[in-house]
Amino acid sequence: MEWAREKAGNLTALRVGTVDQRVLGSSGDDHRIDWGYAYAAALSSQANAVIGADQTLVNAFVAGSGLPSEDDQRMPRAVNDDQPVMAFVFDLGNVSGAPVTRQVIVAYDEIYAIKYLAGSCGLTGGAMAKPLRKCCEKPRGIIQKLARRLR
Repeated sequence: MEWAREKAGNLTALRVGTVDQRVLGSSGDDHRIDWGYAYAAALSSQANAVIGADQTLVNAFVAGSGLPSEDDQRMPRAVNDDQPVMAFVFDLGNVSGAPVTRQVIVAYDEIYAIKYLAGSCGLTGGAMAKPLRKCCEKPRGIIQKLARRLR
């Protein structure tokens, strides 16, 4: 696995994926997509975000010491070697009767989309930074806007 941090306007976006992006690299029955990138993004002003080893981040959160200030740099590495995860922490303030809302956008970019049954087989390139930025300009309707953009 490899990972990266990206800024997209007012968002912090974290990305994870395999080092080798072998689009259609396998054949046969009962296969699933094994390329592309998973993203998680939130407003930079509302969240602390980091990519690191699962147990390191869980232990830091439970201990109340907050997330590490920098992403884990030990990459590439196998997913079962201190499993890398994307983490976000929000300060929701003091508990009161007033509701508090925060959002994390979770997205997947398959890099190339393949149309099998549309009369021809075409490939289209994908990049998530621009759609993620557009989705977060207004907090309401994020999921619906992202879903429409990804169709």
